Amino acid sequence: MARVSKPKTTAKKVEAPKPVKEKPVVTEARAISRSVGVTPRKMRLVADIVRGKNVSDAVALLLNVNKAASVPLRKTIESAAANAINNHGFKEEALYISELQINDSIKM
Repeated sequence: MARVSKPKTTAKKVEAPKPVKEKPVVTEARAISRSVGVTPRKMRLVADIVRGKNVSDAVALLLNVNKAASVPLRKTIESAAANAINNHGFKEEALYISELQINDSIKM
């Protein structure tokens, strides 16, 4: 039996750098409120006022709307804006409400 092998070298292997996986570009941030104590019909009335507006304008409107649904909706919008600014590095001036969904909650 004969074996043929390469002569051993003392130089270390140079490994090729691993390709870096690029993260997808984030274009939106979101926040979800669950178990809010306001009916969806009442919440949709307030949501229609702020849908499609800038975040700063929407918060200002919600502060002046005299409805029970304005407080949880304002908190959710502020949370989504904070997520966008702190987690994704968006500018506060450029934020607007692109989508606002109001759905039913758990029923007893």
